[in-house]
Amino acid sequence: MVSDFLCATDWDLTIIQDFFTEDVKQKILGTHAGGIRSGNDKAIWNLSTNGEFTVKSAYQSLFTNVADHSWPWNFIWHLQIPPKVKVFLWTLVHGRLLTNESRMQKGLAADAHCPRCSCPIESMDHIFKGCNISITIWTATQHTCEFPSTFSLPFYDWLLINLKSTMKLQYDIPWGCFFAVGLWYIWKWRCSVIFDPRFKLPVWTVVVINHFTREYFEANKNRHPKPQRHTEYLCWKSPTKDWHKLNVDGSLHKGLGIMCAGGVIRNDKGEWMNDFAANLGSGQVLEAELWGLIKGMDLAWNCGYRSLEIEMDSLVAVHLVLSPIDNSHPLFSLVVNCQELLERDWRVILTHVYRERNSVADMMASLGHCCDHGCRTFTSPPSEVIKLYEADLLGFTKPRLVLS
Repeated sequence: MVSDFLCATDWDLTIIQDFFTEDVKQKILGTHAGGIRSGNDKAIWNLSTNGEFTVKSAYQSLFTNVADHSWPWNFIWHLQIPPKVKVFLWTLVHGRLLTNESRMQKGLAADAHCPRCSCPIESMDHIFKGCNISITIWTATQHTCEFPSTFSLPFYDWLLINLKSTMKLQYDIPWGCFFAVGLWYIWKWRCSVIFDPRFKLPVWTVVVINHFTREYFEANKNRHPKPQRHTEYLCWKSPTKDWHKLNVDGSLHKGLGIMCAGGVIRNDKGEWMNDFAANLGSGQVLEAELWGLIKGMDLAWNCGYRSLEIEMDSLVAVHLVLSPIDNSHPLFSLVVNCQELLERDWRVILTHVYRERNSVADMMASLGHCCDHGCRTFTSPPSEVIKLYEADLLGFTKPRLVLS
């Protein structure tokens, strides 16, 4: 039973070491063993962030074992082009345009020739970059210097490189937007040749494409303006008189996936009181942040501090702890443990701060990677954090761009 591997409310490391490999051991140690309000174990949907089943996550799971299932075209919806051009591009990259080649394969046409130049096969590659009419249109554009060399690429590579290009044309129009509109017009004019006997290709095709692109771009470039930012100079602030301040942080080793956490408690004069560094097993960075909050509050309570300001630089963790949480959430046990500690008989305030005001705790969390599994506590600053601690004492500031 799972309870055989528990010692009080935590995992029994000595027993776990005897039964499991190192990677399994780290996964177990990184899992919260539960608390008073954690409730019974329950099955949750582990393919979503909140533990709830969604059709989207189930569908995506069907492709997790495919060698290369990444889809590089989602950026299309973020281009500054009309919605009808986006829908056209989406149809194009899915290979769903009814070219004559495609129509013949479906039994909808007698032959696959190109209606514009009589080429025997009208494929998508031919329509947009092989037909003489299309080549003439592209040649007349004020294209980027790299554009001609891309014609030797396979069709979808050609599309991707040009659509994602950030090179600017006249009036700061991105080449990718102009290129997308050009593709749309080439298809539109091709269809007009077939369905409108009176249609004549514009003499100045590039002028038409450029006017359409510029008109839309100018009308919409300020529709979603970038939020204004200004520089603030931030430093650590001492707590209210007779209160203590706890700063906590989490850290994740990207290569090994090992979580660590650290924190420091200082009094209203900024004097160092206590600190900790913990090595927690494998998991995710948000788990490490919550573990840091748990370890820090446990330390503060055991040291007898009953008026405590807590600061951490994970806004997501703060929101989770200060909001109701469903018991199907993957982090439910960790979050309710934090909430239990906050509800003890003490005065405690939990707030989010920017990283620049949490640098000592960040360094303490990093020190956890140098420790064995478990939590180490100190009563004086380790040598690695002395300079940061002194900078906090002296009120040294660090610049940060913040929303106005």
